[in-house]
Amino acid sequence: MPYDREQAMKRNADFILDEKKTGILIRVTGFGPVDLPAVDPLESFDLPSQIDRYCDQIIERFLRFRDAHDRFDDDWIPCLKPYLGIAEHSCFLGGSVTYGGNTSYHHPAIDDILDWKTLRLDINTPHYQALLRGMAILKEKSTHCGFYSALRGGDGPMDIANAVRGNDLLYDFYDEPEAVKELMELCTEAAAWTFSNQYPLASEVNGGYISGMTTWMPMNSIGHLSEDASCLCSPAMYREFGLPYTSKLLENYGYAMMHVHSLGRACIPLIAGMKKIGTFQLSGDPNQPDAIDVYREYADVLAGRTVLLDMTPEQLTENLEFLKDKKTIVNLEAESPAAAEKAMDAARAFLAR
Repeated sequence: MPYDREQAMKRNADFILDEKKTGILIRVTGFGPVDLPAVDPLESFDLPSQIDRYCDQIIERFLRFRDAHDRFDDDWIPCLKPYLGIAEHSCFLGGSVTYGGNTSYHHPAIDDILDWKTLRLDINTPHYQALLRGMAILKEKSTHCGFYSALRGGDGPMDIANAVRGNDLLYDFYDEPEAVKELMELCTEAAAWTFSNQYPLASEVNGGYISGMTTWMPMNSIGHLSEDASCLCSPAMYREFGLPYTSKLLENYGYAMMHVHSLGRACIPLIAGMKKIGTFQLSGDPNQPDAIDVYREYADVLAGRTVLLDMTPEQLTENLEFLKDKKTIVNLEAESPAAAEKAMDAARAFLAR
């Protein structure tokens, strides 16, 4: 059967909403070479004035991918967002932004932790305006182009603090802990603020929103949130400088989606202790265990949560016994359409036994 967008969207929403539901949603995100038009490097755009040209290019690329993908009757969600690099999550607090390698880099806004009081939320920051204008363009064009406008996502409070202070924040944990905590309060406010700006520019779908990680969330949700800075500190440091502020942030939401890395896996039990987090996206890192191995290691603390991870067909079929009684969303990266179909058929046959 060919792809059915409405049915796929319904399966995603039902899967997230039904706490007792187990199984695997499979999204074929890679199936060998596809002739896709190139998107110009970010540094070639004058942003925000040329954000419309950027949006035209990613829409054209999306439409070509969608046409190639239509052969798969899977759980993929056709959505689009501007991806202007990681600076989108913190640039609104000040500091300069540079582009390169199809991402952006936010240079620290303060050179001394005691200067945190000089930081101000500014919706008119050029790079942040590029994000918001891009989201508005995509929402306007989404209906007749056949995609949903997704949230871009954001950082958790510690990640925002790490961006505006730089890695010297790690020294500040020891040297100026009270100033760090005051900065963290501001970053908690900032995390909610950026999502409040994004929600009106995202499609409401089945009574919810689609996160920047292409995952449906019910209304009054926040996500995805990144806790990348947890890779840089011990669980004890995360417990003092990260956990209280992310927990405070989540108090105003009914559901959250969290992005964590295998490098920072020692903090997963602490992060999983925040019950509002319904979906975890596990991301692998070089010279670290694969995401599926991290899932196995922390299966107990992640029990009952939806876990999103990238997998090859081989990884999927080799782990079906482990995954069968869990809630998992798989971004399937295959080398060919045949390999993707074979893995999808094997998984569905196994789960139907």
